[in-house]
Amino acid sequence: MSERVSNEKINELLKALSPEGEEAATAYTKLQNSLVRFFQIKGDFDSLEAADLALDRVALKISQETKIDDLTKYAFGVARLIFFERLRQVEKERKAADGFYANKIAEYKVKDEDSDIFRLHRECFESLEIAEKKLLADYFLDLPYPKQNENRIQLSAKHSISMVNLRLKVFRLRKRLEECLRSKLN
Repeated sequence: MSERVSNEKINELLKALSPEGEEAATAYTKLQNSLVRFFQIKGDFDSLEAADLALDRVALKISQETKIDDLTKYAFGVARLIFFERLRQVEKERKAADGFYANKIAEYKVKDEDSDIFRLHRECFESLEIAEKKLLADYFLDLPYPKQNENRIQLSAKHSISMVNLRLKVFRLRKRLEECLRSKLN
């Protein structure tokens, strides 16, 4: 949703949570933490952003003067829908990446034998440092989707970097491998 949530709309949400300012802030924080935990359990990489998006959508709905009986239940319903939206987006990106790499592999096919391309891949992979090889191997472990997320979260914690930095590091390593392979093929 591209619409920005104004302070006025957030204030309406706070008033819906509680008429008292202090209690409203506490209730908002409690609801936000519950939503963050919901998204963490679901395996969302950026659970705080997802929780904020859910609260923004609830604030927009309240500002439309819609009667909501149970605000917490409604917020979790919105969170559930956001989770499915984000899941569809991840799946869409994964399919696009699969298609992209399938095309890249087809581009790099060597006319003599398939074993030549694998030999070139191995040579490029061997040019990496041991820690870089281990990082790539750990990042691309063949695991089911939920386990893969857990593995990558643990990997980012192990390296003391955020998920964004982990993805960026892996992207750069893959780019180096691709450039190495391209230079060997040309």
